[in-house]
Amino acid sequence: MRLRPRSGVARRGGHKGCYETAAEICTGTGADVTAVAADLCTEDGRAALVAACPDPDILVTNNGGPMPGRFEDCDHAMWLAGLEQNLLAPALMIRAVIGGCERRSASRRLETW
Repeated sequence: MRLRPRSGVARRGGHKGCYETAAEICTGTGADVTAVAADLCTEDGRAALVAACPDPDILVTNNGGPMPGRFEDCDHAMWLAGLEQNLLAPALMIRAVIGGCERRSASRRLETW
């Protein structure tokens, strides 16, 4: 039995680069790639990703890094935006697919912070 790898590419902030990256992965690996331009910080964005790949075997939740700047310059709103992007959005994405992942013992989640 030969397994066909499946990949998904999601990009926040519109489709810039998303479809090109998907094409490069497909060409370079032969994987079946689905590109989704979505914002993980929104319910619609997470729903679009789950609709495109409802049963992922591997979920990587790297939704970006910390906001640039100095620690002491971050106000309350900046902290809330950072927590939304880097903690809450990935947790909600995991919650959306964890049931299927647990039913398939080979599934893995990779949370990157």
